[in-house]
Amino acid sequence: MTNWIKAANPLATIAGPDEARSAARMSAMALWLSAAWGGVGFVWMMMNLERIQAAMTAAVAVQTEGQSAEAAALANSIIANGAQTGLIFAGIIVVVQLALGWFQWTRPNRYIPIIFLMLSAYALLTDVFGIVSAGGIGVDATAMNPAWRMIVGLVVAAVCTLLHLGGLRGAIKLDKTAG
Repeated sequence: MTNWIKAANPLATIAGPDEARSAARMSAMALWLSAAWGGVGFVWMMMNLERIQAAMTAAVAVQTEGQSAEAAALANSIIANGAQTGLIFAGIIVVVQLALGWFQWTRPNRYIPIIFLMLSAYALLTDVFGIVSAGGIGVDATAMNPAWRMIVGLVVAAVCTLLHLGGLRGAIKLDKTAG
């Protein structure tokens, strides 16, 4: 257990190829954590698909108020199956994260941690900025994103960012010891 804690620590020193491999695999753990959270979101979306679609339709109606009939019709046609499309993309993202996590576990490299470090840091920063600019979590909680999802999402994004950072450090050290 101590080795896993050390491997997950992005500030720990990496003393050899075994520790480097363990640290590089933290990026796989982050991908699997993110996929698990995405799976929770997928199930939540499936259970609330009609409510999400209704919220999207209402938002389009507010946004197109006062615009031409053609503009309103175009916006409505785009959003007509928006919830289903979002559900499909969420499922695809979960599958891709699971596959990339497996790949990073079996063949640790630096490219996956670099890409997902940037993506998880971006997710964390945009979530925090969205909450701050909306005036707090209670203000931004909507039918499409309740407060509990926003709070847990922030925690998952922060943990994944740290794990990807540790994974990148381990992958870089692994490349140096191999080459």
